Amino acid sequence: MDKKKTIHELRCSLARQRQPEHDASLSLLEELVPASSGHPYKGSNCYSALLRKTEFSGPSKGLQATLPNVKHLFRCISWNHLLKNINLRSELRKRSLAGGDQTVDAGNKVRKELEKATKRGWASLDTIAEDTYVAESTDGSKDRSLTTWWTDLNLRQARMVQDCYRIGMPKTSLSVDCALLRCRIDSDIIAKAKVPTVLDGFASEIFIPTVSAATPGAGQAIDIGSATLKPGEAEFVLGPIEVTRIQIQLLKIPEEQFAASLVDVEEPAFLAKLEAYYRGAFFP
Repeated sequence: MDKKKTIHELRCSLARQRQPEHDASLSLLEELVPASSGHPYKGSNCYSALLRKTEFSGPSKGLQATLPNVKHLFRCISWNHLLKNINLRSELRKRSLAGGDQTVDAGNKVRKELEKATKRGWASLDTIAEDTYVAESTDGSKDRSLTTWWTDLNLRQARMVQDCYRIGMPKTSLSVDCALLRCRIDSDIIAKAKVPTVLDGFASEIFIPTVSAATPGAGQAIDIGSATLKPGEAEFVLGPIEVTRIQIQLLKIPEEQFAASLVDVEEPAFLAKLEAYYRGAFFP
């Protein structure tokens, strides 16, 4: 059996054991998984169909999270993924249209705009974006999930590869050009924060559901950097946040590090480790 299919089946079985309240919604999402692949991960071609289901792309149905006593939550994403999930400020959109920019060229111009703003450190995301992060598509299409993943681990460029391991981020989630986001924890963020569910993590190979009956205050990432996978850092999911409340830093992962160090989720050896980790979760 294909490793990804095995992982998907194991994770769904584990979710029904640990988060039985999501059984009906999980079954609905499973109906969208192509028989040809047997999984919803990269290459299955079912992501667009999943985005049309609020069970996957709408507000998280997770338990209320208990945030730690720290100032910020952090999120690291590829530059292209950031652009896909924001609405550019109207003047930047007009400038791109006026110049007849292709998507890549427009993205490069926006990045240069942001580089000026972040020379001294953090800048507000509203330097380049308006509305919320993540934002509803301006054309009304359902092309993005409105749930985003955050951690209380203070992500830093100097140790970015190691930190990516600790929050379960493989090479496919990043790029050489990345963006680091942070949002200050206040009463609104505390109210928004949820414990991730199997529905939130349905399309990712690297996710283990918490036990709802234990009323956890956070999800737990998988640390993918060791020979044997182990529990990682706390993780939370949030709905859309006003861009004025998010700060951004640009960062670059050296190409040699990106090529040689980051975990590739497509590698059979890694998938075998992931399968073993899920199997071990049934009998801790």
